[in-house]
This record gives sequence, C-alpha cells and structure tokens, in this order.
Amino acid sequence: MVPALDSSLSTPKAMATRQLILGQALKFARTNGLEALTIGGVASITGLSKSAVFAHVRSKVALQIAVIEAYDHLVTTEVIGSFVDDAPIVPQILALFERWCRWTQAQDGGCLYISGAAEFDDRPGPVRDRLLKSVRQWQGGFRKLLKASVKRGELDPNSDLERLTGRIQGIMLLAHYEWRFLGKRTALRDARMSISELFISGESADVTNNNRKENDCNFNVISSRSFNYLFGVNSSVDPADISNVTRTL
Repeated sequence: MVPALDSSLSTPKAMATRQLILGQALKFARTNGLEALTIGGVASITGLSKSAVFAHVRSKVALQIAVIEAYDHLVTTEVIGSFVDDAPIVPQILALFERWCRWTQAQDGGCLYISGAAEFDDRPGPVRDRLLKSVRQWQGGFRKLLKASVKRGELDPNSDLERLTGRIQGIMLLAHYEWRFLGKRTALRDARMSISELFISGESADVTNNNRKENDCNFNVISSRSFNYLFGVNSSVDPADISNVTRTL
C-alpha cells in the first residue's frame, strides 16, 4: 500500500499547502492525465519548491493516488450526495444524473475515472488498483441500490441488475464522450432522455431474465435506503433536484 500523503504534517500551514498541491494536481490531471503528473510539474504550477512538494508526496505514484482520492471526494460531495429515505428512487437517480450532467458541463477537465481507465487499463500496479477501486465503488453503488429494491419487492425480481447497471454506466460514458470529445451539443440532452426512458418507457423489459411484457416491470415505485449505505457517503441530496426532475416524468 502506497501512502498517498504524509499525515505527520498536520499544522495549519502544512494542511493549506497540502490542499494547494492536491487542488492544482487534480486540475492538471483532469486536463493532461494522471501519467503526466510529476512532483516537479506540480512544484511549477503551485509555485512551490520540489522539496516542499516532496515533503507531502514522496513519489509520483503517491501523488497519483492522492489525486484519485481527492477526485473521489469531489465526486462524492458534488455529484453523488445522498438519497432521501422513503422517497421514490427513480426521480432521485435522475436527480443524481442531472447533477452529473451539470457538473460535467461546468468542469474544465474530463472525468478522471474515464481518462484514467484509458491510461491504466493495461498497466498493473498501485495506481490502477486505486482507480479500479473507485470505479467499482461508483458502479457498485447503483448495483446495491437496485438489489435493495428487489429485496423490498419494488423491482421485478427477474431483472438482470448487472445489465441494468451496465446500461446506466453506458449512457453516462457515451454522454461524456460525445459532449467532451465529439463536441455534440445535444449529448447531455440525449443522455437525459435515455436515462429517463430506461426507467419509465418499458425498456426495463429488456433487462429481465424472461419474456415478461414491458409494463410488468415497475421501476417507478422503487424507494431508497440511505445512500450512506450504498455509496459510503454522508451528504444530502438537494430536494429541488428531485422536484425538478419529478416534474419532467
């Protein structure tokens, strides 16, 4: 296990320096990639000396892992949020997706999970391992959510949750690719429609393990458990997001 940051540096000044390093390194990585990160490069963009950066991150690998962890925190606080107990789940999933769309539009760089996967898919090691953990946690959250709804009798027990989770992720990956790389102006609008259709237009019949009729799968009555359980986070969903998305259903 590679220690990402030297936790012994805990003075206010050291903590401020650490935040500066991580903030600038993350911004750089989202535009240029994780592999382009170097201690010397971070020193240059922060105005710090190499020795000052080295005091906080002792290697390039440690720097890369620290940036991934910082990105995890950013996604957790700005995109994932938490689900409201005892509320319909579909509007809340759509609200999460809407936050992701707005976040994607507002950011200068791309998604580190997507670009990092392209960089490290065939490169075993601690950076790939840490990135893989983050991506699996993200995907696993949706899978746990859907699985919990099946146990409560709110989702067709014959639904193929792996395929459904894959469709959700696929829509997001395509939207990111078309919006950022192809410059398709309607990419996020199309993705919003695809996510909505997946849950409310009968496409759920395509992700079951039998030949049930399309309207036999009711995704609209799914209620959530705490998103803290699902994604391991502790923040609140914006009720306005839910109400805004609900009005579009």
